[in-house]
Amino acid sequence: MVVQVDADGQHDPSCIEELMAPIINGEADISIGSRRIHNENSRPPLIRSMGIGFFSWLTSKATAEHVTDCSSGFRALNKRAFDLFADDYPVDFPDAEALIAAHRAGLRIREVPARFRTRNNGMSSLRRWKMMYYPFKEIFSIAVMMTRRQRLAD
Repeated sequence: MVVQVDADGQHDPSCIEELMAPIINGEADISIGSRRIHNENSRPPLIRSMGIGFFSWLTSKATAEHVTDCSSGFRALNKRAFDLFADDYPVDFPDAEALIAAHRAGLRIREVPARFRTRNNGMSSLRRWKMMYYPFKEIFSIAVMMTRRQRLAD
């Protein structure tokens, strides 16, 4: 199992056990720590929150799974998911794309509540012009990905 933790200090490491539980229990191949299920203290700025909501909705529609926080960088992957992404991981803005690709490859995705803290290091990659560019690029990337044949996870 691999646990992904963004380097900005927002993810509470005390939640790692809960993050891994769906994988350990055989319920999921990818587990996402969602700030939108648990943490009433984690309120991103309005525009970012709207973006998370929109792309989580889009991811939910594309995967037929209820996803509340597709942009969470707090994830656990089992060997099947890791092997899939070791060969081909979406670059640039991989949030929704990676989850849709995983679903199309036959992987199971679950969310668990996770506590998030205020960012204590670094700055968001979505600043200035990227904030305007991101939605168009991500929608286009998802549309292109949906037209391609997806290999199944081993």
